Amino acid sequence: MSSLEAVEKAIQHLSNLPDSIRPKTVDGSPGGIIDFSGSKDKEFFILGDVHGMVNNIKASLATDNLEEKLANDEAVLLLLGDLVHDDRVGYLTVMEPSLETLDFLFELIDRFPRNVFSIRGNHDTFDRQVSKSGIRQAELFQNYLLDQRGEEYTNLVEQFFDLMPMVFLGPQFFCIHAGPIRGGATREHLIEISRYDSDMFQLMWNRINQIGSVPNNKEYGPEDIAISKELLGYPPDAYLIVGHNPLLDRGGDDSIWLNVMGVKNYIITYNALPEKCPVLIFRKNETSHTLLYADLKIEKSRFVLGDM
Repeated sequence: MSSLEAVEKAIQHLSNLPDSIRPKTVDGSPGGIIDFSGSKDKEFFILGDVHGMVNNIKASLATDNLEEKLANDEAVLLLLGDLVHDDRVGYLTVMEPSLETLDFLFELIDRFPRNVFSIRGNHDTFDRQVSKSGIRQAELFQNYLLDQRGEEYTNLVEQFFDLMPMVFLGPQFFCIHAGPIRGGATREHLIEISRYDSDMFQLMWNRINQIGSVPNNKEYGPEDIAISKELLGYPPDAYLIVGHNPLLDRGGDDSIWLNVMGVKNYIITYNALPEKCPVLIFRKNETSHTLLYADLKIEKSRFVLGDM
């Protein structure tokens, strides 16, 4: 399958999910949520921002037999966005791994169209405003794709970005790339999120209020998490899992943070480090999470459809 066919098929799969998984908007377009809140027969494996670290996704497939479980329709792999743009100092202009990540994701979506999802992060765009340390990574990536794959492919990738859902609803958790909308939002509002630019921006860009002051318009606090749970019908101790805001400056050598801001079961996870890859798992009928780490040193044999 050519690279052009791969992205076309990914778009088709993302556009044609059943309403039970991706409810439609009032005009019949794919809505802003992926909904597995009523699922009782699947496990959920969650990775945070990968930023072009495609090896972290591959290693995660070998963790706890995930790839086999995907093939058997027993598990869902969820990525929390920011698929592209290496954010390490010295690598900000290197775009080849980002393309490799997209290629691999499109392959996974084609193999497991109802079991592999990524919600949209602020880097999943060609918006030239997206930059890090003054480097316009989104614009650089667009130009790289134009050079490597041509205009038709690049336009299709942009279409794929625009089709990505914003929120994932699980049985005992929900996931957003950056954080909740200030003041929360209902399920119906999130389905129609493409109509509300400022709310979409918050889901992709908001950061936690780390100092305990009154949150500004680009921050959220514990009260916004509590209201979000209530409006979405989750109990107070349900999990909220996000990426976007790694707390690496707080010390330690991990890349997952539990009970952030003192909020029970509020987790930030980050999967863009070459030496550490946490895999957050929610098992069937269990209310608490399991945390494993992908083996990034040993190349695992790859499960192939038809091996069973």
